[in-house]
Amino acid sequence: MATINYEYSQSFFEILNRYKFTLAISTYNSNQVFLLGTYNNKLTIDYKTIKRPMGMYSDAKSFYIGEKNSIYHFANFIAATEKLEPKDKYNACFLPLNIHNTGMIDIHEMAKGDDLYFVNTKFSCISTLKDDVSFKVYWKPWFISKLEPVDKCHLNGIALYNNKPKYATALSTTDTPLGWKKYKADGGVLIDVTENKIILDKLSMPHSPKIYANALFYLESGKGTLNVYDFKTKKTATIVKLPGFTRGLRFFDRFALVGVSKVRESATFSGLEITKLEKRVCGVWVVDIISKKIVGFFEFKEGIDEIFDITLLPYPQVAMYGLDNELVDYSYILDNEDSSISEIPKDSIQTAYSLHEKAKELYDKGEKEKAIELYKKSLEKDENFFPSLHLMGVALKDLGRLDEAEEVLLKALEKDASVAEVYNILGNIYYEKNETEKAKKYLKKAYELDKNLKEAKKLLNKINKK
Repeated sequence: MATINYEYSQSFFEILNRYKFTLAISTYNSNQVFLLGTYNNKLTIDYKTIKRPMGMYSDAKSFYIGEKNSIYHFANFIAATEKLEPKDKYNACFLPLNIHNTGMIDIHEMAKGDDLYFVNTKFSCISTLKDDVSFKVYWKPWFISKLEPVDKCHLNGIALYNNKPKYATALSTTDTPLGWKKYKADGGVLIDVTENKIILDKLSMPHSPKIYANALFYLESGKGTLNVYDFKTKKTATIVKLPGFTRGLRFFDRFALVGVSKVRESATFSGLEITKLEKRVCGVWVVDIISKKIVGFFEFKEGIDEIFDITLLPYPQVAMYGLDNELVDYSYILDNEDSSISEIPKDSIQTAYSLHEKAKELYDKGEKEKAIELYKKSLEKDENFFPSLHLMGVALKDLGRLDEAEEVLLKALEKDASVAEVYNILGNIYYEKNETEKAKKYLKKAYELDKNLKEAKKLLNKINKK
């Protein structure tokens, strides 16, 4: 990843610290989601690599991210925070729960009401998820004759009312492949989804409609502004103008968080008002929507030029991991009905088991020394954990460390004297150490317990012939 430098106002930190949330920022060109939180009276910044992250939605339990060809559903496995270091730092732990492959549909903004709704920009519609298909069409603009993966109008933003899509933004009303590009400077529209009508037109690349405080807010990205539409007067007003391409909007209390991007000198942005700015920035700006003033900022000075979306996680410090983290293997979320008849242990054996499983993976890869170290850690958690005693003995024998293997396997038999394979391995160890009588004793016991252990019988016969 490129070198990333940033700066922020003290007021930005104070707001995050006071309201106790984590700000997530998707930066699709850098394939990163940044997490800005607070801990020990300091700003923290973490990042997660995700393929082309775009639209996001979050609440206390869920974090959805639209990426290159899928929607990732990260769930808050709150019990997993107990396993994280340092202790008591993290308030939430988001791990993958579901991944839905949508194909490359250029997922833009998301919102969750009675379903998860997302803007399917390539197909010019609002969609939902359905298990047996890539996506389910919820609504398409009346001016789109046929759904095709050609981005006809660059539908991009969504706002819910009564838990269903109510407003949307698009860069044009064209019905041809990439037709919006011809009208991007002033062909944008704000759409009433339920009434199938345009309520504002001649907008410059509108994005991010949101209903908040009984008003409809939206960004006119081509002008770098945050605007508000009054339902009663049906008039729109500019709240503030920001130094870049505005995209990504969230609210809390009296504040709006607005994502701001540097515009590229390209055909996509040519002709826009913001290209005339002498200085363009990238970051997140905090706006007081009552005083209409900028009250804080976080700015990427180097390494990040474009922000796609922002969202708020209602925790000051969030841990987030992908499928490759072992927490995913041993963390569970149960249905309320199932939880009443289930018990997920929180004692040492759960941790011993997870370390044991990781050690097995290393052993299977041929990394036996590393496997032995993890088996030891497993036994530190639970000295009576038989599977780790057994398989650590196997690994030690494989490496020729016979005395250590013997000691571990004898301990295993103290825990469970019914496992034929342990007797068989001990018999082989004593054979290699030229302790014939012990070898015969353990091989005989192994074969008595399991007649399918032909190798034990074979070695026993070999010893008896000498």
